[in-house]
Amino acid sequence: MLVDLQGPKIRLGTFGTGPATLVRGDRFVITTEDVLGDRGRCATTYLGLPADARAGDTVLVDDGRVVLTVETCSGTEVVTRVVEGGRLSSRSPRPGTQRGSWPSTGA
Repeated sequence: MLVDLQGPKIRLGTFGTGPATLVRGDRFVITTEDVLGDRGRCATTYLGLPADARAGDTVLVDDGRVVLTVETCSGTEVVTRVVEGGRLSSRSPRPGTQRGSWPSTGA
């Protein structure tokens, strides 16, 4: 028997003006700072993301519907580029990240 157990939920924060639609090629910043999200930036509940992510990692958002690639990381921010766009809303799940195989942290 094979069972897929759910890990901890990692979520995006609140979007200030309602859902945001990300378009392929857009720059999108995920930050640990407490900010209202918009089309270019949003907070995350995972405070360790900037330390754990690396350039080239893939970040999957909203159950994998939105795909981002990490460009750079700093103390509080992960700067990404949108590979597969889509609509994000407040508290969207960010199920995992892959680095060639960065450990997935939930789903």
